Amino acid sequence: MGFFYFEDVENYDICKTNTIFLTLISSKLIAMEELVEISNSENFASQGFTYLKKLIFEADRSKLQLQITLIDETEKEDDWVINAENVFGFKNFDSGNLMPYLKINIYEDHPLIKIIESPEIQCRITGVPDNKFEFLGKFYQLLQNNIGSWKKLEDFFYNTQNLFGEKEIPDNFKGLMDKESDAEYITLPKVLLNAFRELCRSENLQVQIEDEYESDYKNMKVLIFGNEIISPDDYNLNQPYIIAEKFTAEKKSNG
Repeated sequence: MGFFYFEDVENYDICKTNTIFLTLISSKLIAMEELVEISNSENFASQGFTYLKKLIFEADRSKLQLQITLIDETEKEDDWVINAENVFGFKNFDSGNLMPYLKINIYEDHPLIKIIESPEIQCRITGVPDNKFEFLGKFYQLLQNNIGSWKKLEDFFYNTQNLFGEKEIPDNFKGLMDKESDAEYITLPKVLLNAFRELCRSENLQVQIEDEYESDYKNMKVLIFGNEIISPDDYNLNQPYIIAEKFTAEKKSNG
């Protein structure tokens, strides 16, 4: 019979703790898959309801927790907790009633991910389009076609009234500049650069890259409460969503 040393006991406890931790993480990932499957099932999608009970965001830890209730076609209620880690942002959780967006899905390939993981390009635009409002309309269409309108026109041109117009030199710059600048500046994700260049070329505008800023975000995912009858998940129609690196879930009751 061999001796069982304290070191063996300590290593055993560590291994046991690690096994329990990994099992817990695995169970939460499986629960997330179950939640996605339930919310996308035919009966729930046609007769179910999804309600937000509580949202807790810890900004200093970049963590977010959603407490939601799913009510199925038999009126059975199940409480779920969704946890998000390394959160980039979230939006449209303004009401407890998440309807009609009741289907939960997680995407690694989505316009929102392309936007935040893409380098940002600062461009200098020179020239004046024949019709400023036609140019803006085409740019609006560009955002729809390329990123599903997950960024808006005003995110790029916040002052359309004075766009491509004459600009006065601020008093504190007079003497440093000889004349008004005839250029406009825009910062946009690199995924839009080619389409934007083509648009500007068609409007006799010149685009010059001034700077490029790399993104600090990689391996992100987006969790969306959606409903393809209302809008596909890759097109923005004010669906509630969370962008984060990791999502897990826990089922709190069986109804």
